[in-house]
Amino acid sequence: VSFAVVTQGAWDHLMKQGILQQGSNYNARSRHRSHSRRGSPQIDDEVFAGTDPDEARPTVVMSVLGGRERYLQILKTYTDILLEQGSVTEVHIWDYTRTESDKRYCEQLCAGNDKYKLMRPSRRVDFKDYYEFYLSLAQNYTDGNAMLVKSDDDIVYIDVAAFDKFIDAALDDGQRTLYFPNIVNNDVCALLQSRGGVHGLMPEDNINTNVMVYGSETPLSNLQDSPEMASEIHAKFLKDPSLFTMEGYGAVRWGSNIPPNMFAVPMIHVKEMFGVMTQQNLDERFLTGPACLYFQRPNALLLELTVSHFAFYGQASEELDEKFLSGYAELGRKVVRQLNSDDDENGEDPETTENEG
Repeated sequence: VSFAVVTQGAWDHLMKQGILQQGSNYNARSRHRSHSRRGSPQIDDEVFAGTDPDEARPTVVMSVLGGRERYLQILKTYTDILLEQGSVTEVHIWDYTRTESDKRYCEQLCAGNDKYKLMRPSRRVDFKDYYEFYLSLAQNYTDGNAMLVKSDDDIVYIDVAAFDKFIDAALDDGQRTLYFPNIVNNDVCALLQSRGGVHGLMPEDNINTNVMVYGSETPLSNLQDSPEMASEIHAKFLKDPSLFTMEGYGAVRWGSNIPPNMFAVPMIHVKEMFGVMTQQNLDERFLTGPACLYFQRPNALLLELTVSHFAFYGQASEELDEKFLSGYAELGRKVVRQLNSDDDENGEDPETTENEG
């Protein structure tokens, strides 16, 4: 399936501006060892320092900017699975909390579990500590077989079965860029979902074509300020998550703003990108469009991994929480039940699987 069809309207504008570029098919090659949910080796300091003796296995560090308990409780369902099946090496929970109860939850989440590390920034007015930490950490990785995955705390669904393929595809693509999954409640992904026939929630007349140029940090649409659009897309996703699956698409190269709700970035590019950001005191707005212009490289969307992002600041409301958080919590429990059922069918011990609660 190809997105490289020139049409009239906003899609044509994106193509002409060089924002949208069709890449090659990214079916992952098998140079990375497949992961198993059982028998994963313990991750020790030597592995974390970038000296994993199993050179074929990618090191994946997942960082979560947190943390609001009501969302992290759901995200933890998926990070626990990713850790158990060996897809993720460690999870870092960054304490940018605003309430004492959220702070206590983050501390409890990380206590007694060496796979979760609580990160306490000395400055809470910006994310400079975050960028400086990973700039330093990335110096340990020189073999091109390590990734940093950045996640907002309100990622409330991850297709854990497709995660390894996403990481392998990004490593095999071999570009120094950001790799985005197929994100529910993200305007760029909503446009691609609409074009792919998943839904019709992002028609081309919703796109801000007058400000869309290569390297722009301007959002593609007004989705970020629309609780109504968030409600519509979450309702559709929870009704049937499988409808959002986008298998068989090539890597979509995108040279403008993509809301960075979740992305993977090779450690070798962390050194390059975060180095510029710390030197010039740049914030998250640099990460997508402006970085494409600075480095003269578009970012990429690898759409076979689907995740769901709950709400932007302009969408967030108690009503949205009340309508959909319980549905996402139940979806997480359903995923765990399915994995446990698969283990039972394969003759594995269900007691070694993370408890649903």
